Amino acid sequence: MKSRIALLSLAAIFCASCSIQIRTSSFELPSEVSEAQSEFANSSAGEIEISSESSDREDATISFYAINDFHGAVLAKSNQPGIESVGAYLKSVRDVGGVLICSGDMYQGSIESDYNHGEVLSKCMKEIGFDAFAIGNHEFDWGAEWIVKNAEFAGMDFLGANIYNYDMETGEVGDFASELCAKYNIVERDGWKIGIIGTIGYEQITSICSPFVDDYSFIDPIPVIKTLSDELRLEKGCDAVVVSHHGEQAELMNKGLTSISPESGARYIDAAFCAHTHQNESATENGVAFVQTEGYGKSIARISLDVKDDGVTLNSYTTRQNAYGLTDDAIKAIVDEYKAVSDVAGNEVLCRTDSTYYDRYDMASNLIVKAIGEHEESLGVAYDFAVSNYARAGLSATGYQITYSSLYTTLPFDNEIVIARVKGSELIRELAYTSTYAYRPQEITLSSTSYYTIAVVDFLALHRGTSRKYDYFPTLEVISIQSGVTYRDIAANYLRSLDQFKGSEHTSSLSCFNKNAF
Repeated sequence: MKSRIALLSLAAIFCASCSIQIRTSSFELPSEVSEAQSEFANSSAGEIEISSESSDREDATISFYAINDFHGAVLAKSNQPGIESVGAYLKSVRDVGGVLICSGDMYQGSIESDYNHGEVLSKCMKEIGFDAFAIGNHEFDWGAEWIVKNAEFAGMDFLGANIYNYDMETGEVGDFASELCAKYNIVERDGWKIGIIGTIGYEQITSICSPFVDDYSFIDPIPVIKTLSDELRLEKGCDAVVVSHHGEQAELMNKGLTSISPESGARYIDAAFCAHTHQNESATENGVAFVQTEGYGKSIARISLDVKDDGVTLNSYTTRQNAYGLTDDAIKAIVDEYKAVSDVAGNEVLCRTDSTYYDRYDMASNLIVKAIGEHEESLGVAYDFAVSNYARAGLSATGYQITYSSLYTTLPFDNEIVIARVKGSELIRELAYTSTYAYRPQEITLSSTSYYTIAVVDFLALHRGTSRKYDYFPTLEVISIQSGVTYRDIAANYLRSLDQFKGSEHTSSLSCFNKNAF
């Protein structure tokens, strides 16, 4: 989808010329799991020393492992290890003290996950033993009720410290959405307590089909994290604070989170795992690591911290640990149980093809709008344009056949169709985006002052900005919402009606798809 989103006191004077020591990790993985090469960074920040009563606890190196944007990658593929291998690796490192984190967008993306609304992966997460899960924007794709259900299946509270209730009528932000999620989890390793805060980027409210978040507001996570850090250290006795944030590094870095809290006398956070942009990111600020992987389980992020009575320092970090080729019988059994059900639908051959792959930015996306148009014509709906955002992925055809499973990967969302009246200037502006595709059954030339009837996916039609006002089509007049059938269902029916899907009949060079000709 498109995106447009205190009981301790300071006992030492901090010197900017001092350096945080970043050492090679003493943490050893199980012998059957190879350690990827770590990335190290130096910092000019002052080393933190906090006065503390003597403790019987031994100094420890605690390692945190995180995945982000897994997007339903249940099964192993050439460039994705699958949940069995990822889970086998994570279980092995947890058995020797590792802390396991997911930074959101776990489910949406494949028929194996979507067909059961993420239940299979939630149960896998419980078997693996995750310690924290930060809610991502795509967790809302089936409605808030499925966030609650999947948290139950996973056996833990999901986290969203900056998710609050919202009143659409009054525009007022209410209380923390405790019915949906928790603010943090606390775990213990080697006698040390770690608080893990989960947050989501506040602008990601715009990356969700708006009706699903009418009752929620994502507030600025920075002051939330600072407040909770003090609470965790001063009231809950946490020795370290880690953030799992469904948002990119830029949303957290240079915002004061690595500075010293005047309340606790420690840094607000000791490490941060990021997400959402599907980028391998690794950076440090004042000796605090911020990391994100490209997602789909292709690699696992790790941050190792040295924890002592006098403070926490960064040991090492990487975004490139992999888990290809590992096995786990318990996780495999869960996957096999659910896969047996989804395969019944997924293995259906929809039609033959003239190629083995259709590009996301051309024929796969034009398939969507053409299918919507054909669907509306079958219903007798008069429309001028069929409009959608682009496919999630290209469309693959194994053995020159498109299966329902393959289509599901291309169109994993449950978007419905809205029939609406819009002003030409707004339609022209929306079509200017490369991520928006359209089909016109007749050669109508767009005029900025005229009005047009469009059949459009609900994400675009009903999209609201942070102001909660329609922003893609501000003067939108909804004629009807066609509930009960998704654009994926419509595309599947369209393919079933074809003897053969031909790329040449769905290319943007044709006038019916060529937005430059509208």
